[in-house]
Amino acid sequence: MAPPIIRNQGCIMWCAGIEGKGALIQSWKMCRKAVVPCIAGSVAGLAAGGLKAVQNYYDAKWIEENIAFESTAYATFGTVLGFLIVFRTAQSYNRFWMGIELAFIIAGHWQNFFSNFIVFLRCTKASQEEVENARNIAMRLCSLLNCLMIHQLEGTAATSVESLQYPVIDVHGIDKATLQAIFRDAGHNKVTTTMQCLQKVATETLKNGVTTVAPPIFGRTYQELSQGMAAFSKARKLVEVDFPAPYLLALKSMILIYIVLTPIAVIAWAQTILFSAAFSFTLVFVMFVLMSLAEDMDDPYDDSAFVFDKYTIQAYMNQALVAMLLEEQRPLTELADNAEPLGIATLHMMADSADE
Repeated sequence: MAPPIIRNQGCIMWCAGIEGKGALIQSWKMCRKAVVPCIAGSVAGLAAGGLKAVQNYYDAKWIEENIAFESTAYATFGTVLGFLIVFRTAQSYNRFWMGIELAFIIAGHWQNFFSNFIVFLRCTKASQEEVENARNIAMRLCSLLNCLMIHQLEGTAATSVESLQYPVIDVHGIDKATLQAIFRDAGHNKVTTTMQCLQKVATETLKNGVTTVAPPIFGRTYQELSQGMAAFSKARKLVEVDFPAPYLLALKSMILIYIVLTPIAVIAWAQTILFSAAFSFTLVFVMFVLMSLAEDMDDPYDDSAFVFDKYTIQAYMNQALVAMLLEEQRPLTELADNAEPLGIATLHMMADSADE
């Protein structure tokens, strides 16, 4: 049987951006995210410039008596705020990498399931056609399962085969009744339904003698599916549970206070209007940028300004599935005709040379 064709269901819209290995920074979204930091920095800069103008050309004594305060207090407040923002960013950074790690772990479990499943089909008393049918339906369902997993994590609705945004291996090769059962659910149960379809296929192969491997050994396939679903539940936690709201509320309140205090503190050591405005803008802008960066990394699957390349995971999954199926259809690996049996002494010598 010829290998199935990989059909690209939908497309991924790559905007002009800075593309790195496994990640994409979408420049237009990054510019949009920079609007709030620019506005906050501009407000602080204009306030600092205005206060400095009053101090230099109008009434310096009034500034010192009514507005100026000890710079040590500002430095202490800035240090505390900086620590809180760094902690917030570090937690978001950890969430981001945990999300990427879980996505690859989940795909790895689907691949291990398929690898075990098709190998166990070698122990069979069924016809070659039945074995090939079981292999091919499992491959298509594994590819669809991974695609639906990505869709659910990033929060995009996949209401039909045509709405899938990632390539699935010959999804139209799955019977219409199964596809209707998977996509008729408007909620978040498409992954669960597809996983259940895979378990039914695996169980039927054991029941009908398509595989005669011992059930305790065949249970390895179910174990891989269950571990994949457990990792999927952990990944959902990153999507459905936000960073603690009280911490964010306290942090945003402090950064608003920081906007007010920064212009007053800067004019105490700045000599010119331009320097006062520029320095105030920079201090406030940096704080807001760090806050915005942390918000982007909170949900690693969201289509935000900074995202990892989810298309790569699906493409890698499809390539691995096809490679395993092609290898399974190839004859069993054998020793070459000119290969000679190796004695124990020779094997020890080879091991020692490898260690060196």
